[in-house]
Amino acid sequence: MPGQSTGPAIPMPVWHNVKVQAAKDKKQQKKMLEKRSTKFETENKVLGHTVKSDVSKPRALLSVPVLKFKNKENSTDEDKLRQEIWKARTFVGKGYSSFLALQELQRLVRNDQTSDAAREHLMTLVRKHIMNLEKSLGVFKRFRRKNSTASGIGDGDGDGDGDGDEKKEKVPESNDSDSDDEPEFDLNVNVDVLRATLQLPKGQELIARSVETGLLPHSAATLLLPYVLAEIMRNPRPSGLAATAIAKEDRLLKSFSVGLIKIVQPSISLNVLIKCLKFVLDSCEGGDGGESVSLKGTLGARTRAEVMLSIVSRGGELNKQKGAGREKGAGDGDGDGSESKSESEEEEEGGGLIEESWESIEGKFMAALAK
Repeated sequence: MPGQSTGPAIPMPVWHNVKVQAAKDKKQQKKMLEKRSTKFETENKVLGHTVKSDVSKPRALLSVPVLKFKNKENSTDEDKLRQEIWKARTFVGKGYSSFLALQELQRLVRNDQTSDAAREHLMTLVRKHIMNLEKSLGVFKRFRRKNSTASGIGDGDGDGDGDGDEKKEKVPESNDSDSDDEPEFDLNVNVDVLRATLQLPKGQELIARSVETGLLPHSAATLLLPYVLAEIMRNPRPSGLAATAIAKEDRLLKSFSVGLIKIVQPSISLNVLIKCLKFVLDSCEGGDGGESVSLKGTLGARTRAEVMLSIVSRGGELNKQKGAGREKGAGDGDGDGSESKSESEEEEEGGGLIEESWESIEGKFMAALAK
């Protein structure tokens, strides 16, 4: 048919039970091979044998003692930098593992041949990998007990091996009437983890792909947005930066601009946009122990200026809508209830309500940009 792709169809991901059975078969085959080798060595009185290499488990090198510093004060700047890079690689590696697993699970869940029981099991794995993806980006969930309900979406303290999730989901609810309620939790950002992830261009690409594909929940993405912008806008873009690193940063900023700030449904809250401007201003002023830099110089790159322009534009629209809603509510005589509900939702989404108004923070941002 004209217009259709002639290439091979993308194969479906492998089911979980198939992976488990394949691992069992491989383990059994290796055990049988070792048994036959031991029998051959015993019968033929072999004095020694060559250890066969395994691609999944590389052969260990010679165990040579390495001198290590017992006192951290003796470590050099190079050692600290190496530790930070390896820490960032660990976070990014775990994040990509969860991201790729979510892509496979997404196709399996949407498959028409998936049964309801299998889909329910897949959704349990989806929640676990979403939690692990959020952790690798610095987003942590702190659960709030509601009516003595201890279970939640995934395991807040688990290490990602699945054991903790299964145990918590098997705990019976103490109140049957509230068993269908979603667990309540507070989202928190670990700035050190996020900063380590943003150090590597691959980490920036991970956040961008997570936002573009929608695999990162909207609540986590809106919570990360002010912290990511503050970290990127901390310094002007270096002139000798590699083209690959520039492309990764541009993709990250465009993903937030197109996939989070400008979209109408779900809409970003005005409180998050106020927080973005405030965090960027504080970052440029050296609020986190850094050097004070010019906001105009920081926004010298086009994508940086575009994302801040989209924040100012979208914030103005939401501020007008909020003012119109207050006037309408005051005319109807029930404006107080609707306004408090809106503020409560903005506080929950933004990780804390900012007392400063949009007009005030916008004026400060424009004044700093004019300097």
